[in-house]
Amino acid sequence: MNVAVARLCERRERAAFLRGERAGRAEALTNAVARLDGVSAELTRVREVLTAGLVRDSVELSLTIAAELVRSEVQLRRHNIETIVRETLMASGVGRGACTVHVSPVDAEVLARVSFRSGTKIESDPDVQPGCVQVETDQGLLVRDIDGALASIAARLREEAHS
Repeated sequence: MNVAVARLCERRERAAFLRGERAGRAEALTNAVARLDGVSAELTRVREVLTAGLVRDSVELSLTIAAELVRSEVQLRRHNIETIVRETLMASGVGRGACTVHVSPVDAEVLARVSFRSGTKIESDPDVQPGCVQVETDQGLLVRDIDGALASIAARLREEAHS
């Protein structure tokens, strides 16, 4: 009988050990899953922070490059002042009415060879930067300024990058 009792005790001991081992594994697995969930959430947060920074840095780099390209094109006189003036005239709403278009002396030289409608007068103005246009009409003054346009674009892009 001692042998039978010993075997019964061994079986019960073995069963209890296996139950404890399964419970320990289940608890370890639950803890590991919880830790993985925490790490995953932290990685998501870090990714969002880094992505936002990358977007901001990309916008700033793009704006810097765009400004340099625009300034370079103006400096090299490749800014197509005729198109800029015509677009500004269209935006002014002056129609066929009389107006004076103020441009830089350099741009005025280029525009001297261009025909505009009879009511449009091109005037060299040393206070106007190359590539910029000011259309003076009876209704007021419309200013197309390169730096102002770049600032407006920059503000919109920065706003979108932060949203």
